[in-house]
Amino acid sequence: PPSNSRKLIAVVLAAGGWRKYTLPPRKDMLVLRELCEKDRAKPPAQFERLFALPKGVFWRVISFWRSYLDEPHAIDDDDYYAALTKQPTAQEYNLHQILSAMPGMNLDEAGTEAFRQQLVSLNIIPAETVLSAPRDTGALPEQRPRL
Repeated sequence: PPSNSRKLIAVVLAAGGWRKYTLPPRKDMLVLRELCEKDRAKPPAQFERLFALPKGVFWRVISFWRSYLDEPHAIDDDDYYAALTKQPTAQEYNLHQILSAMPGMNLDEAGTEAFRQQLVSLNIIPAETVLSAPRDTGALPEQRPRL
């Protein structure tokens, strides 16, 4: 059986990183605060003063709050196996990397399609992938000479 450390790493990677993994309890607090503002819920007594703060200040305060996900805890098998099914395939990972690099490649539509065909033939991205040509941003503004 996998160790708790291995389970934690898999769950955090499936969430998209540590910050995204630990964010849901804070979002739940924000939702509860919104419900309290609309009189659809009543805040717990220990949070009444916190919920009375302006939204930006409230979010700043709870960003320092350590939830149960920030503390060492056991990862149950259900969460672990669910995380394993969320792992991106190699082709999905490659596609993400390519799409993040595409805007700087200066390809027209024909060049983009040729690039896509080459990536598909090398089995780097899925065959059904559609790559869009970067938008034409026009000529770059001239730089002023430095004095």
